[in-house]
Amino acid sequence: MRDEVHLLPKMILEISEAKDFQSAIEVALKNICEITGWNYGDAWIRSSDESVLERIPAAYCSSGSPVKFKELSEKFTFPLGTGMPGRIWLSKKYEWVPDVSLVSKIEFPRAKFARKAGFRACLGVPIIAGDEVLAVLVFLMFESREEEMRFVDFISGAAAELGSVIQRKKAEEQRRAASLYARNLIEASLDPLVTISPEGKIMDVNKATEGITGIPRERLIGTNFSDYFTEPENARRGYHQVFSDGYVRDYPLSIRNISGNIIDVLYNATVYRDENGQILGVFAAARDISQIKQAEEEIRKLNAQLERRITERTRQLEAANKELEAFSYSVSHDLRAPLRSIDGFSQALLEDYGGVLDAQAKDYLTRVRSASQRMSQLIDDMLVLSRVTRREMKRSAVDLSALANMIAAELLKAQPQRRVEFNISPGLVVNGDAELLRAMLENLLGNAWKFTSTRQSATIEFGVKDIDGKPSYFVHDNGVGFDMAYASKLFQAFQRLHLQTDFPGTGIGLATVKRIINRHGGRIWAESEAGKGATFYFNL
Repeated sequence: MRDEVHLLPKMILEISEAKDFQSAIEVALKNICEITGWNYGDAWIRSSDESVLERIPAAYCSSGSPVKFKELSEKFTFPLGTGMPGRIWLSKKYEWVPDVSLVSKIEFPRAKFARKAGFRACLGVPIIAGDEVLAVLVFLMFESREEEMRFVDFISGAAAELGSVIQRKKAEEQRRAASLYARNLIEASLDPLVTISPEGKIMDVNKATEGITGIPRERLIGTNFSDYFTEPENARRGYHQVFSDGYVRDYPLSIRNISGNIIDVLYNATVYRDENGQILGVFAAARDISQIKQAEEEIRKLNAQLERRITERTRQLEAANKELEAFSYSVSHDLRAPLRSIDGFSQALLEDYGGVLDAQAKDYLTRVRSASQRMSQLIDDMLVLSRVTRREMKRSAVDLSALANMIAAELLKAQPQRRVEFNISPGLVVNGDAELLRAMLENLLGNAWKFTSTRQSATIEFGVKDIDGKPSYFVHDNGVGFDMAYASKLFQAFQRLHLQTDFPGTGIGLATVKRIINRHGGRIWAESEAGKGATFYFNL
């Protein structure tokens, strides 16, 4: 017994030098079996999902022990409370069976295979650290043997000593696994990642950091992290901020690559701690924003270029508007005066010399008067079209229904002999320029009035429909309509789809309507069939 106790420290030392948890268990099984004379030893731990106990690959077989039993044992698992390993795990106490060949399969599920292998005596002990069972060791020998306390005491004592060592090994293995997992995660990142010590020294980096600096990992580790930035002092300020605030977010810095290239980055960093809460260092991640910066610079240049173009275009428009105003003044005053003279003198000739003029001469003078009046109307319409384009918008709530009713009343008053029914939907209120919207409705309703003049009973409707989720207002009439093949000409200035002799007009009204709608950010379109009326839709 003294020799066995003397060998215990040597065994503990060997176990402590093992590279991992399973190697430590393997060393323990081998030493205990060789010191105490047991022929076979294996160990049982909880599975990864902790539902059952399973045997670890490491197991000890003395010379002459059947390897088959070891191989068969690998297939066994034990729920907690079942079989020797399961019972010991729950009870945290050792078990001794003098002869497993004499016990039932329920008590010892491996009994059949143990008998074939020639095993008899069996001892199971738990390895405990604190109050936690880390593993259950099971030993077998070829001879039957009643319980011997010297074996129990030695193996239980060894297991107790092993507890803290095994626990440390297991923790080391878990830390290595966690470290490897973390390392794999770090390397999987496309962004540069770096860990920095409290003294500001680089502890580790990933491939992306090597790429952005142009320096290999082994040369980066141990150097000052701030040395790789264009503004080292600014980098150190950000680093100190991590310790004062616990983190930094989107901290702007510029990395100088070994080639001399400058890479703009945003750093996000946080402190990391050990299990006791002590700060071990800083974990920092950089995001390369060079392309974003480049795009921002391109946008800035484009904006500056656009601003210059807008300024130049505005200057050109102002000059064009001044020229247009001068032209409008000239048209209004210089062209109207001759037209008034032509119309006036033609009328005077008809009135003062009608008695001496033959029918052909009177017809000529009538045509002159009609042409001059049409020219005067055309000038008026052109001036309206010009003012629509140049006039400053004054937006407010506009009651289209009220405007339509007023325009309808004016049309009926001008030609009371006509039979026209107006159907105007109430409460159609929009946001826009009241004066422009009135001009727009005057043209649309005026057109409907004009092109229903050949109907004995005319109908004109103003309302609203939901089209594609938007309110679309419409003016519908049962007039002569038009061929949709020519619809593209409707809203062009000076374009007419009917003869002047059938329906008078200048061809500017619908062009004016389109410009008003455009200035309100809307669109206008028409649907018709020759002889069956027309519908004009618009939205704002």
